[in-house]
Amino acid sequence: MEYSRKTENFFVFQIGANDGFIGDPIHKFIFKFGWRGILIEPQPFVFHNYLLKTYAKQDQIFAINCAIGEIKGSQPLYSLSFSNHRWATGLSSFSKSGINNLLSNGYIQKKAKQQGIGLPEIEDCIIENIVEVMTFEDLLQSHEVKKIDLLQIDAEGYDGKLISIFPFSKYKPIFINFEHSHMKQTEYNSICLELNNHGYELTKIENDTFCFLNPKY
Repeated sequence: MEYSRKTENFFVFQIGANDGFIGDPIHKFIFKFGWRGILIEPQPFVFHNYLLKTYAKQDQIFAINCAIGEIKGSQPLYSLSFSNHRWATGLSSFSKSGINNLLSNGYIQKKAKQQGIGLPEIEDCIIENIVEVMTFEDLLQSHEVKKIDLLQIDAEGYDGKLISIFPFSKYKPIFINFEHSHMKQTEYNSICLELNNHGYELTKIENDTFCFLNPKY
């Protein structure tokens, strides 16, 4: 990104970092340009066994094992019970129905077969873990974040909710990138309108929507 080359202390705030490597859109920029930032991943196993190791030598990156929500506290996170492969951990979500939909349409069975994994009974495929939840403002203020250059979100169907509760009155990221593939069209249209009202211009790029803040804002 040309902007990051010209910006001192480019700062990224990522929600849904997973392992920080496979399919991660910011990994190479952190290593190439030394981006600073906070990376959020709610899954304890993934956080401790993968994400921390990925960025072990990147002192400018601070990884946090929590989720982001509207109210500080805790919340159930739903994951597949039978696999810790990257494709499986990438499906973890606050929406149990979203995972059930992937079981119903055969997507999970297909991926498991490709990995040579046998599935338990359908009712035993999903487990619930209670994870810590922090609000945007509590987390950003506690880490004395003054500006965000890029807000990167991949929250398996929770992206729209996160955008709707982001404190735009206090922080205006220059760029926002979020996954729209799990959104219903009505939700997507609503989020796009909200972002437009905050001054963002939007471009769809495959499963993601990339947003750029109009300079006049």
